Amino acid sequence: MVKRFQEAANYLRQMDKTWENIIHDVGDCLLKKTDSLLPHQSLVKAIFFQQLHPKAGNTIFNRFVENFSQTFPDDEIILNHQEKLSSIGLSSRKIKTIIDIVEANQAQLIPSKSQMKNLSNDEIIAEFTKIKGIGRWSVEMMLIFNQQHLDIMPSTDYAIRKKYSQLFGYPSLLTANQITSHTRKLSPYRSIAAWYVWNS
Repeated sequence: MVKRFQEAANYLRQMDKTWENIIHDVGDCLLKKTDSLLPHQSLVKAIFFQQLHPKAGNTIFNRFVENFSQTFPDDEIILNHQEKLSSIGLSSRKIKTIIDIVEANQAQLIPSKSQMKNLSNDEIIAEFTKIKGIGRWSVEMMLIFNQQHLDIMPSTDYAIRKKYSQLFGYPSLLTANQITSHTRKLSPYRSIAAWYVWNS
């Protein structure tokens, strides 16, 4: 993967002077896989962090793991012990979303890790966002940080919009659609580009 990151950096560097400066200032790409969870489990984890400061999300997620013997529980365990979700500070909406993800996986209504290999990013996003409470951003985070897909630009991410607009000298905040349009030329390394923007 390190070789791919180097190839990506070289590809982005030759785009223009701004990209050259960004990569020079940030250095080598250190994008890492954040966990070894299955895709749907990674989405369950993401629910804990929705609309929360990362520190608060981590606190609640750590309580979740502690309540299930210090490990990420299997689907059956979550379904059989739903009361444990209520005891750790999750809202009823988030609990329902977690249960819906687990049940969808059990019923094979969402793609497995192996099935995802035969789907495009947009097809994967379309399948997972059928679940109420799961938006495009959450699936994109799973694809970048859990599945290590290299060509995802999370254009709705506020930090991406703000930093990209500043880095490239736009007087106002670019919209998500504008970010998508501006970064299309960065394919097939848009995840790497996003990492550089986040870390610039």
